[in-house]
Amino acid sequence: MLNVVRPLVLRHRGVPARPVTSLHTMSLSAEARSRVRGRRTTDQGLDVVLQLP
Repeated sequence: MLNVVRPLVLRHRGVPARPVTSLHTMSLSAEARSRVRGRRTTDQGLDVVLQLP
């Protein structure tokens, strides 16, 4: 699943306006929160998800 999300996240993170990212953020934020409780912002959470093996 992450393999499919990675390119989408990388593309959206480079774009100032994120129209579709909200949908990905809802699911990714849930994953990021379960894995990293210390990170508060979504971008930091996404960075952690991208670094996961």
